[in-house]
Amino acid sequence: MRHLRALFVKAAARILYWDQIRNCRRAAEQNGWLVLDEYIRFDSALSGRTMVGREGVLQLVECAKQRPLPFDCLLIDDTSRHSRYTPDAIRECDAFAFYGVFVYFVSDRLDSRDGDNFRLVHMFKSYGDERYSKDLAKKIHRGQEGRVLKGYTVGGSCYGYRNKYIRDPIQKGDHGENKVIGVEQEIVPEEAAVVVRIMDMRAAGYSFARIAKTLKAEGVTAPRRTYKGRVQEYWVASSIKEITRNELLESHAKAPQSSRRNQNQAR
Repeated sequence: MRHLRALFVKAAARILYWDQIRNCRRAAEQNGWLVLDEYIRFDSALSGRTMVGREGVLQLVECAKQRPLPFDCLLIDDTSRHSRYTPDAIRECDAFAFYGVFVYFVSDRLDSRDGDNFRLVHMFKSYGDERYSKDLAKKIHRGQEGRVLKGYTVGGSCYGYRNKYIRDPIQKGDHGENKVIGVEQEIVPEEAAVVVRIMDMRAAGYSFARIAKTLKAEGVTAPRRTYKGRVQEYWVASSIKEITRNELLESHAKAPQSSRRNQNQAR
């Protein structure tokens, strides 16, 4: 019987997709298996510690429920590409087995048809993947804490500020430029004026929606944000809410609110 194969790959960068696909195709060819291109699925830049949002692998689970089976094996480059949370890894492999599909991890040479041997090795490998993810998160947090203690920012850009790269005067980075040793935030005067106005309008009793409508009508440049996969470049109530509750702007936000309370008490 010539087995029909589906592929699943997960990577942070698209170039890594093709490396995984090439590896899986090579394994299929060596075993005389046929890869079905229509059942190649991707999960891009998503954490393996949860199945939430993992549309690629979840779609393959749904395909495995079909009768007759569209494929009888799922090829994955290695166990870390499938999941970095042991219970999810075991449960998903059991689900595919229940629907008559076996899983083959190419780089690990793990075949779910091997029964108890596969299950034991898979559990150890999955736990190692999970520990690696958790340990890496701790190391990243440690590094971020060090940046903050030195006065640098570790987050993304914030409306009202721009990120300024601080470079080493001597050491070169990977792309020929001087190595970045930290990132500072500097105020953008035009955006800062808008922030001040938003705070004043909020203190005067304007709702988030009314402030957004006013700024939009005046053609004030809005912060760029992504909502449900779509890029928004106009003012919405939630944008105003985020600005008024941003810790970077908290010192300004408190002053108008205090003034407003004093005005209400005077009345």
